[in-house]
Amino acid sequence: MITTLVMLSGLQTMAIEPPAEPKAPAVKSTTNAFQVIDHGNGCNMSLDKDLYISPEALTLREGTNEVFRIHADGQVYVNGQAIAVADADRAHFVAYKDGLAEQTKFIVEVLDEALEMTNYALTMTFGEMFGKRHRIVRRMDKLTDRLRDDLAMIAYEDNGMFVVQGTQLDAFGDRIGATIEEEMEDLITNAKGSMLMMVGRMLIRGQRGIDEFEQRMETMAANLETEMEAWGADIEARSDYFCTRLTELRATEDYLSETYPAFGDYRLLP
Repeated sequence: MITTLVMLSGLQTMAIEPPAEPKAPAVKSTTNAFQVIDHGNGCNMSLDKDLYISPEALTLREGTNEVFRIHADGQVYVNGQAIAVADADRAHFVAYKDGLAEQTKFIVEVLDEALEMTNYALTMTFGEMFGKRHRIVRRMDKLTDRLRDDLAMIAYEDNGMFVVQGTQLDAFGDRIGATIEEEMEDLITNAKGSMLMMVGRMLIRGQRGIDEFEQRMETMAANLETEMEAWGADIEARSDYFCTRLTELRATEDYLSETYPAFGDYRLLP
């Protein structure tokens, strides 16, 4: 099930004291990196096939087989066969086509933006701890680039056609959080050397060094929390609009499915 995703990052810092075996400050996402925004309204769409979107038509495919195609003039084909559409209903099919295109693109945009938010939060945190060019920060950047490359293989533009491989997009959305969480655990485990060096520098400077580090991290965390809350609120507002539009589209799909049963066999908005 494809749903609107929004990152709600709440970074949490811990006081650093000179322990025998230094531990990294906790960097926690309050929702394991991602939270599904559904609002209890069934705000989702089922896309287990591939969409091909252009100004001329929207086509749903399963593998190499065309399931349905809706043209900009309201003409509809199901399994390659034209269905007789009443003139009054052509506008409904066009609205449905345009709405699906809009909402599908929004889902892809939110996935990409969630990756950006996650990368920003983590690189800001580790950059403040170890330096902006530290290997941990660079590794997070590489992970984000890799995930974005994966997304670009699933949703992409091709000669004016926007292609979304729904069969893969669903799985991609599900694994983003798990992938980042696994990477974080590995990063923390392998950061022991950097943590020892950081604590060593603080010990050399004494209590003043520890206090300055704590203050710097607390200031960074407070500023980051403010930024992330504003960013998340913006995405949530857009998600609310997405849900409203999806409700309207579902009503249109209900009508078209009842009026044209052949089309109704391939509903995307359950």
